[in-house]
Amino acid sequence: MSAVDPPVPASRTRVPCNTDSAATSVLETVSFVTPALELFLVQSVAEQLPARVDLRERCRDFVRDESKHRRMHMLLNARLMEALAAAPRGLARAEWVLERAKDRLSPQNRLRLVAAFEHLTGILSKRYLMRPASWDRSGESVQAVFDLHARDELEHRAVAFDLCVEIGAADRFGRSLALLAAVTGAALYVGVAAPSILCEKTGRGFLSCLFQVLRLAGSRIREARSLSGELMQFARAGFHPRSLVQETDPT
Repeated sequence: MSAVDPPVPASRTRVPCNTDSAATSVLETVSFVTPALELFLVQSVAEQLPARVDLRERCRDFVRDESKHRRMHMLLNARLMEALAAAPRGLARAEWVLERAKDRLSPQNRLRLVAAFEHLTGILSKRYLMRPASWDRSGESVQAVFDLHARDELEHRAVAFDLCVEIGAADRFGRSLALLAAVTGAALYVGVAAPSILCEKTGRGFLSCLFQVLRLAGSRIREARSLSGELMQFARAGFHPRSLVQETDPT
């Protein structure tokens, strides 16, 4: 928690981020949108199950993993709502966009979008699991949700991409557009929802909380540059998600 933050009741500190209220709000923001996002991922993959047996089984494992994540985060979100007056700003709009994408996009474009989201979450999961060991260990049950989710994301990070290749939807231009849509949508949602959660915790105005979230991002400029480089790999020739984790990585 920064020096300017007023005291936050212990019951509202749900995610262990060394009591950093902005970082905690960002993770809670991710949890709130996860059920709707996982539903989109599951339906998009389930509708494109391939004939190839090995990939078909991997897709079914993917669907089971993501369905499990959806249930875990629905339970976590119910707990989070005990400390909030209302759902975060931007959540209803994000859910609406995902629903419209399901209805309006072609199966191939939906699958490209799934692969792009899996690339983004794979990168973030790797960085989450590499976080400092000094992080506060309070809230073990909450931390377990994020830890398990992150590990599963890395394990099945290549499924949607391999399915795109299988159905002929892995062209670089299509991948580039899908990545742009996924990153832009995620940034807009977090930029609205995280400050609104922080408002509830601190009692400060939205702009003040937005600046705190932006300061959090600004304090990690070097990490952000590295993240951008990893994100852009998705649109390059010869890319495959296995490159996200090397043999020397602790994950």
